[in-house]
Amino acid sequence: NELNEFINKIYAVPHQTLKKSKHVTGLVTGDDDKFLLSEPTAKSEPVITGKHIEPYKITGESYINYNDVRDQLAIAVKDSYFRYPEKLIYHTVSRYLEFAIDSKKRLTTCTANFFIVKDITISTKCIMAIFNSKIYNRLNKLLFGDKVNRGCNIKKLPIPILDDALQKEMEKYVDEEKYEKIEEMLSEIFKLDNP
Repeated sequence: NELNEFINKIYAVPHQTLKKSKHVTGLVTGDDDKFLLSEPTAKSEPVITGKHIEPYKITGESYINYNDVRDQLAIAVKDSYFRYPEKLIYHTVSRYLEFAIDSKKRLTTCTANFFIVKDITISTKCIMAIFNSKIYNRLNKLLFGDKVNRGCNIKKLPIPILDDALQKEMEKYVDEEKYEKIEEMLSEIFKLDNP
């Protein structure tokens, strides 16, 4: 049928996955109202929550007195993961794939989990563009149907192997915010008539 044909066309293209990348769950506070601040203090540092993530963009941040509350958090996360220079962050509690890149080494909460991308032949910027596309939102819904984006499912999504020229073109469209051009590129790559 039509849906199987759509899925098969995407999997027919040589691909890779995020399975070797490090998936990290953000801070679990147990009570965001208690721990998160709307304004910075002398001791606070920025923290990204799911509500700050839109496709391609981190739209804001909250603050947390991390060193003061670290021992009180429900689940501790290795600090070095947050400090990684480039994190592929996504909104977990959403019906849509919403990915952005954090290059400011900020903390995140568990509504903004992330990947440290490793052992893959495509740039993090291109992965972000692919996952934010309408095509991949449709694929994700067909494969997993969740109202929550789970890292274990995202790790299974096929990421096409693109040559350097295609990657540069896609990155240029991201920089210029020409997201429809990315949809057109992906439609061509996957030979889709009506994505």
